[in-house]
Amino acid sequence: KKSRHEENDYQSGKSGSGIMKSLKMMLLLVLLLGSVSASAMTYEKYKWLKNIATATEGTMEAVTLTVYLAVVAKTYRDTNLSLKKRGKTPLYCQPKTISLNHDAVTDIIETKAEMTTQSGTDIDSASISTILLEGLRETYPCTIHSVQK
Repeated sequence: KKSRHEENDYQSGKSGSGIMKSLKMMLLLVLLLGSVSASAMTYEKYKWLKNIATATEGTMEAVTLTVYLAVVAKTYRDTNLSLKKRGKTPLYCQPKTISLNHDAVTDIIETKAEMTTQSGTDIDSASISTILLEGLRETYPCTIHSVQK
């Protein structure tokens, strides 16, 4: 006879090996985030990781870059939601019809970096989180109409 926990696992579609796989993935992400987020990722490090990730999918560098950008983007989304709930002006005003997925985030970073470099500023030591925030503000500026509910 199955225990109550085994029955719940079975009903939810989780098996022992599935749970272990999930735990291993969570551990990997914690290790990755711990090593990457201990200090801000610079644009120079971003370019290095992106070159490796582009050349070889599924590498540790590709996963690190994807997870890092997802965490930074989610932090800004969550901050915006909190600001809006308190009646404050959000950091940026992204249209509801546009998704802030990995491709959109990298496009915003690349565009902002290119514009900054063209102005003669060295951007290699700038943090990716700062570049992304500035890019989000320029791409999705808040006007009086966009801030209204």
